[in-house]
Amino acid sequence: MRPPTTSSVGALALAFQTNKPRRGRTTVVEDVGVWVSKLRYEDLTPQAIQKAKRVLLDTQDFKGEITAREHADHSVPYVIARALLDGQVKVDEFEERRFREPRAVALYKKVTLRADPSLSGPGREAYGVKMEVRLRNGSVLREELAAPPGSLENPADEAILGKKFLALSENVLGKVRAQKAIDVIVSVERMPNLKDLLSAVSR
Repeated sequence: MRPPTTSSVGALALAFQTNKPRRGRTTVVEDVGVWVSKLRYEDLTPQAIQKAKRVLLDTQDFKGEITAREHADHSVPYVIARALLDGQVKVDEFEERRFREPRAVALYKKVTLRADPSLSGPGREAYGVKMEVRLRNGSVLREELAAPPGSLENPADEAILGKKFLALSENVLGKVRAQKAIDVIVSVERMPNLKDLLSAVSR
């Protein structure tokens, strides 16, 4: 099984775009449709993840309901829900207190994954994503992404990479040190040695 993370990144990027006008106001969401390529869709079904979990974790089966951290970080519906709720997805979003949060559960259960053959084909990678968010007032928000941020087709710039590093490191280094670490990391190619880099990222 190919890991679902690439499709998750694309879906997350669309969720971030979609939620900008109404961040956190997810009670107005009727349902969310997410289309991925047929190849990715087969990798994201509960049955496929269930099989992988038995091989990798040898724990309880995963049947779609999120009951463990390993379920949450493989659940495209959950990460989409978190992005729509909070406008970001950090490491601690996969802790039990977060994935059992009633508003998150209510929202990820509104997310439906579907296959779209048009998202893959000759000369096209199978990582494209489409998303539709239908609101209770009848309006529909639509977004489409041909390639996820960070892929060869859609490289991440320094601003995106810096934001991601800050989100992952802030709890460990603190915001000020994490920001200074970013400044050191982007200049690493000009360093005579790695002393400053190691100092910047060490606790």
